[in-house]
Amino acid sequence: RTLNRSVSLVLLIMRYENLQKWLTDETARDQFVIRCGSDTQVLWNDTRHSKSESVHKLQNWTGSFVQWSPLGTYLVTLLNPGVAVYGGATTFEPLMHYRHPMVTLVDVSPGENYLVTYHSQKPDNPQDASQVEIKIFDMRSGRVMRGFKGSADEFSAGGDSLSWPVALVQLPSKVEIRQKYLLNVSGCKMYWQSNGDYLAVKVDRYGSKSKKSTHSGFELFRIKEKDIPVEVLELDSKNDKIIDFSWEPNGHRFAVIHGDLPRPDVSFYSMKTVQHGGRVSKLVTLKAKQANVLFWSPTGKHVVLADGLSGFNGKLEFYNVDEFVTMATVDNFMATYIEWDPSGRYVGTAVTSSVHEMENGFSIWSFSGKLLYQTLKEQFSQATVIVVGRKGRRGGQESEEVQRQVREDDDVSMSLSKQGKEKRRMMREEWEMWLNKWKMFDEEDQTQRENHLIGDDEEKEEYSYETMEELINVSEEVVPYEQEQNV
Repeated sequence: RTLNRSVSLVLLIMRYENLQKWLTDETARDQFVIRCGSDTQVLWNDTRHSKSESVHKLQNWTGSFVQWSPLGTYLVTLLNPGVAVYGGATTFEPLMHYRHPMVTLVDVSPGENYLVTYHSQKPDNPQDASQVEIKIFDMRSGRVMRGFKGSADEFSAGGDSLSWPVALVQLPSKVEIRQKYLLNVSGCKMYWQSNGDYLAVKVDRYGSKSKKSTHSGFELFRIKEKDIPVEVLELDSKNDKIIDFSWEPNGHRFAVIHGDLPRPDVSFYSMKTVQHGGRVSKLVTLKAKQANVLFWSPTGKHVVLADGLSGFNGKLEFYNVDEFVTMATVDNFMATYIEWDPSGRYVGTAVTSSVHEMENGFSIWSFSGKLLYQTLKEQFSQATVIVVGRKGRRGGQESEEVQRQVREDDDVSMSLSKQGKEKRRMMREEWEMWLNKWKMFDEEDQTQRENHLIGDDEEKEEYSYETMEELINVSEEVVPYEQEQNV
């Protein structure tokens, strides 16, 4: 039986295309997926030629939506009665089916080892609790690992006089490691940083005993520090409404949109500012921005401020948080969806038919706000999969390790560069000292040579001239008269 299973597994592996083959694309392109009506299509993102190229197209591939797994290995579709998974680079053969009737939500674990499905059914009697069913599958075998069914019967509403505790529980030990009591609370919302380093709890508190008004603030938990310290952050204006909040992926900064629409303010904060002893502090506030939602790049540093998603404005501002500068402000009229690709190089926006009947399609932008290309599609129904690019096979810890090694290499390179500069400086100084020394010797030698040839007490020579006459011979000759006349 073991041999038969091994042979079947080998035949199964040989039957399907290599699930990572898309990574070998000669031009290093990424893939993305769209839905138009009943058609689902996978395309190459060919920004070099400013267009998309079709990879695979299939009708009735899903009943509602599709999505990539975290590492891009699988394409997950909802196909009753359950979930179907496809893979490959060009063929996208069905790999596995996970049975769960009437499933509405699905998720894949970060390592792509497990798949979680969710189904919720409203009761016929409004006084009854909703019935929830959750299943956890092994991705490769399709076997159900755990199942949870029932209602949220352990919930009990707190009275007006009771405090609201926020508790951090460690899993799987279920040990409570931190608790913070919140008083006079009307509501809470939690935001985890991607690496689990920080937790922000937005707390809405009543402003008066009459409970006619509320104001918002944040409780910031430093999860990785000793005893998990908590800081309280309140905006400059307590009456400002919190419109949106988002952590920088893999970073220590976060952004808050606050104030009154249509021109709220956008503030950026850091949990690690040297000037404030490592405490949370505000970096900058952008006044009166036309934005109601923000999207961080997966690699940090850049953020898109968007206005009017599902509306008609479509104003997009591409902002560099490191330099505090706006790179571009563009219009994407009637845009209903925005998402970054996992590498942080591209941004995908879309106008879906579920909101607007005209100008349906998608646009691909560079990280700095340059429109690379735009494609119009009739009945463009799903934009939740405009994940421009399938993630590489590197997980979060591996990425951190690579980044650490790169930083170490940079430090070594800088150290070697400094050592090289110092060595060259010392050699240059040594050469200049040697050159000056020999210049001095040459000047002294030149002076000695001049003194030796000329001398300070050398006598000057005097010259005199005399003229001397001496009579050697005297003779007389008689010349005739006629001859004398002729002469």
